[in-house]
Amino acid sequence: MSIVPDPYKSMVQPHKLFSVAALSLFGLIANLLALELPLTTPLLLGNLAFIVILQRHGLWWGLASAILVLFPLDSPLYWLCSLLQLLTVLLFSRVTRRKWLLLLLYFLCCLLVLFWFPVQKQPFIAVLLSALILTSTLMILQHFARLFIFQSASQQTKRQQPLQKQLGSRIAIMAAIPWSLMISALLHGSVVLNLSGYVNELAMQQQQIESQLKQKLMSYQAELRLASSYASLVGDEQSLQQLVYSQPEFISALRTDAAGIVRSFFKEQAAQDIAGHSVAHRDYFIEPQRTGQAYISDVFQGQRLGTDLLFALSLPLFQEQQFAGVLELSVALERLTTALKPRYQDNHLQVILMDGQQIKIWGYAAPQLPGQKMALDHASVAKSKAYLTHSPFHSPGELYFNQQGNKIRLESQIEGTNWPLLLLWDYSHLALFYQLLTLAALLLMLAGFELLSRSSRRFASGYTGALQQLMNAIENMQLHSVEPAKLVLKNSALEFEHLLASFTSLQQRLQSGHKALQSALEEKTNLSQQLEQRVTERTAELSIERDKAQQLASTKTRFLANMSHELRTPLTVILGFIQQIMTKPHDSLLQSQLQTIDSQSKFLLQIVNDILDAAKMDEGKLPLELLDFELQQLLNELHQSLLPAAQAKALNFCLDIKYPLPRTLHSDPLRLKQILMNLLSNALKFTQQGEVRLSATIAQNQLHLVISDTGPGISSEMQQKLFAAFEQGDPGVSRQFGGTGLGLYICKQLADLLGYQLTLHSTLEQGTQFTLAIPLTVHTELLLKAPLQSTRNSMQAQQQLPTFVGKVLIVDDVPDLRLLFSTLLKSTGLEIQTALNGLDAIQKVTLETFDLILMDMHMPVMDGLTATLELRRLGYQIPIIALTADVQAEQKRLCLQAGCQTVLTKPVQAEHLYSKIAEFLPVKQSEKAETAIQQQLDELTAMYRESLPSVALDLEKLMQVKDPVPTAALLHRIKGTSACFGFNRISSLAAAAERALAENNWPLEQLKELLIAIQQENP
Repeated sequence: MSIVPDPYKSMVQPHKLFSVAALSLFGLIANLLALELPLTTPLLLGNLAFIVILQRHGLWWGLASAILVLFPLDSPLYWLCSLLQLLTVLLFSRVTRRKWLLLLLYFLCCLLVLFWFPVQKQPFIAVLLSALILTSTLMILQHFARLFIFQSASQQTKRQQPLQKQLGSRIAIMAAIPWSLMISALLHGSVVLNLSGYVNELAMQQQQIESQLKQKLMSYQAELRLASSYASLVGDEQSLQQLVYSQPEFISALRTDAAGIVRSFFKEQAAQDIAGHSVAHRDYFIEPQRTGQAYISDVFQGQRLGTDLLFALSLPLFQEQQFAGVLELSVALERLTTALKPRYQDNHLQVILMDGQQIKIWGYAAPQLPGQKMALDHASVAKSKAYLTHSPFHSPGELYFNQQGNKIRLESQIEGTNWPLLLLWDYSHLALFYQLLTLAALLLMLAGFELLSRSSRRFASGYTGALQQLMNAIENMQLHSVEPAKLVLKNSALEFEHLLASFTSLQQRLQSGHKALQSALEEKTNLSQQLEQRVTERTAELSIERDKAQQLASTKTRFLANMSHELRTPLTVILGFIQQIMTKPHDSLLQSQLQTIDSQSKFLLQIVNDILDAAKMDEGKLPLELLDFELQQLLNELHQSLLPAAQAKALNFCLDIKYPLPRTLHSDPLRLKQILMNLLSNALKFTQQGEVRLSATIAQNQLHLVISDTGPGISSEMQQKLFAAFEQGDPGVSRQFGGTGLGLYICKQLADLLGYQLTLHSTLEQGTQFTLAIPLTVHTELLLKAPLQSTRNSMQAQQQLPTFVGKVLIVDDVPDLRLLFSTLLKSTGLEIQTALNGLDAIQKVTLETFDLILMDMHMPVMDGLTATLELRRLGYQIPIIALTADVQAEQKRLCLQAGCQTVLTKPVQAEHLYSKIAEFLPVKQSEKAETAIQQQLDELTAMYRESLPSVALDLEKLMQVKDPVPTAALLHRIKGTSACFGFNRISSLAAAAERALAENNWPLEQLKELLIAIQQENP
């Protein structure tokens, strides 16, 4: 089990907090019962809390619980041993074999810690017992922790555990907790009561010794007063002699006058006469003179009368209520020790009487001699902290030991003196007894745990046995037997009897069901055979559906190609004829209307191109044609093509080139031009005043093409999503200027596809700046200055019509397109023939000689691809220009593979058509009269107007028969041709009717409206 929790387990959850708090509270209470005395090892049952928490919730939770549980312990020794327990349990979770080695290691660590701990030096046997108690405690706690963890296992783990074991462990835990607390409380109470008895007895001895000393001193003072009273009767010398001989411990006596001069003295065998000497400096003279009271001095050493260690008792003398001197009595410490004997002998007790200067006066069983100064700060004498301050079993009050912890220390003050009386009672033998008692409590606790475990398992087995009988009956149940075996439970209860009745009923139902199942087996076999047949049929149906799905995907691809053709074909006609009509002078209103039609048609073409380009980008099928091209020429063409639009809005359109400039770029010029054209068109569209600037410069080995304007700017919120598909800037501006929202999306996708970086910087009310960063190679050739000759004006080039020599075959199924291309090419001097489809074209080629073929790809009877392949198969090498509205690269590749020299995408611009023809036919530039062309276009329009009555008649007939197929064909023809000749309302109504018909709805209202519009255009 890992004790390092994963991120989910480490989350602070309510049930985890409750579990940790409850266990920690139990540990705190248990450790409060632990008795912490010197030289003894407390029974730390509360450590179970952090051991369980460590193994259940991880290291950090275990450490937090340990801090709380160990709070009652004052000794850092047992903090350290408990943390060693924590570390050992941590290692237990990592080791799977030979865990006894960890216990041995813990035992040795405890020995080292206890033996070398600086506070309490213990004998080896005591250290050994302490280490044994700590190790035994760890073993019991680890065993107890396993029961806890087993009981708190996850539901998935419990599903794999026997019920008897679960119930037994739960009962054992519930019984072991009070059992362990009771043992701990009994141990605490018995030790404290026993120790309190000794302390009480010691206190009584202290009182007896104190009383004995007090009586002795009182007798000394009585002798002194008696000597003072009969001095006047017998004389000073006689009274002093009688005083000295009254007690064996008295060694000398003297009497002074008021000035401290010795007037008389007595000492047996005195060395010299001290009469006339001053003792005014002695405490026994100073204090009685000062206080007027009797005085007992501290220990001092004699001088003139000898060098004995003495203490003095002095009594002030008064004459006529005036201080007249003192009467002093000296007591020899050596004689006092002989005279004052203990009333009974206690080998464990030391008694020490000291004076105010901590000099030993008297005592027994103490190593110090009388007169030696006591070192009260020594660990053997110094007072320890108070013990048993809160124990309810301890009556004497606070208990003190010496700092070594091996002696109980009692101290009192002798009344009338400043002498302390110190008793030191040897406690080590009692501590050893308490250690053995703690070890016995552990053994009793362990025996109780084992007894409780066995009893709880036996108790639980009485109830789980009935369940086991039921399980065995279920496993051995025979469904084919006639009568179910009667089961009698050994240890039953009401619930078990209900369960047995339910089982018996279930067994009967299962046997009945078994019989029914046997009878249904044959039916099942038949059904399975039928099912197998149905599966086979369904598999075949699914295979058909799969083929349909694949066909649908193919249809989707063809739909994109057809939509391209259907959209571009009428646009080709519209743009072609509009350009032809605009070459003839008109009044200003008509000229404006024609320009509007031309611009809107180009705008529609741009939308179609954007949608198709976006679709190809999404499919990842947009091709790139990488080649080397002149950058200067491309920028000049862009400037020249957009300059009229800028001039129309009175905008300053600048081309700012900072040389050096790359002479050539290796990229796709069409896509690069598309990016720049989109960005410049947007700038010109949204800028109302000021300027639009196209800048080119080299910075950091990159070519930076920057399009900047002084337009309204873009907000920071819109900048975040401006490059997304169908996203536009401010909604009000978008409604004003229109657009699909695909322009910038396409620019961004093309830039990424080419490996460029397109960035945007804009500020509201100040303008916008797009930067296209193009990486340059180290071998890029640079153009150091502008070329001498600028690019030819494209507008002038468009005004010149080329003159070709040759014969051209135009192949298209749409009559209007055949007529349009014929009109455009006849003006260049070419001889024109037309064909309705690919088969018609092959027949004409076999009969006549042509220099060039314009071949549409989508035609009935035979399409352009098939016709081209057939012509190449027959050996004809006539140049073929493919005309298609399908913009997919795959379609263009198929055209080239079939044998076409090049491909033109509808709608076809006149200048593009002329430039392609110039690749295959001789060309001569000349000014071409445009009047004849316009006249021909006017005649074509008039002819179409004259054909409208017949179209209306055909439409009325189809409305009556309601045949959708010819109606759709007629509507498609009306939609394309009417748009090419400028009848936009008829074209839009035909398109609406065609869409409704495609949705399987008969467009009666739309057809009526279309018929009215056609009739209104009749001459």
